[in-house]
Amino acid sequence: KIGDEEAIREMIAEFKASPYYDPENYSYSGGWGPDDPLAVRRPGSKGDDSVSVSTMEMYRNRARFAPGRYFPDFKAVDMNGREIKLQDYRGKVVLLDFWAAGWEPWKRALPQLVSTYSRYASQGFDIIGVNMERNPQGLSEFLKANGITWSQIVNDTKIAKDLGIFGEATSFLLDKNGQIVSRDLSGADLVEAVKKTLSVQ
Repeated sequence: KIGDEEAIREMIAEFKASPYYDPENYSYSGGWGPDDPLAVRRPGSKGDDSVSVSTMEMYRNRARFAPGRYFPDFKAVDMNGREIKLQDYRGKVVLLDFWAAGWEPWKRALPQLVSTYSRYASQGFDIIGVNMERNPQGLSEFLKANGITWSQIVNDTKIAKDLGIFGEATSFLLDKNGQIVSRDLSGADLVEAVKKTLSVQ
């Protein structure tokens, strides 16, 4: 959580050298959203991977994107066919919001998110939404009904895959230089972090 990727790498190496290492081949599929459950198969054959190591690797990947790290640049196309490059958002405070309409915690926090965007967009705050649903039916209607006007990336799993995000709502608040300020903020915590990062009252 504090971004010590090297410590996690050392822990994985120590675990693999210990008698507790559980090497078994397994494969997985799905896990990209609430309508796409993660399925894991673990046959008994021995191999070079394990569920335990995979869990450690997940946390090592999260450490790469801990506060203080720079978010990797990316290019994508939004639902209106416009190219989005994170580099073009330099100079703004940006929230990268990975979401799906079926995720209840995200849905409960949505009114506050819309309010925060409305209040601070003119002062340099922006949001890039990344929809995680495989088949986002009625997306345009949902956005309109909920007052969501910021850019949306759809049908693009590469960004989430590169970040190691599987089937979870998550967000990253970036400062004007693209540095990660915090992750998974909502409600009053998000508002205060946006205000502080923008240096506004």
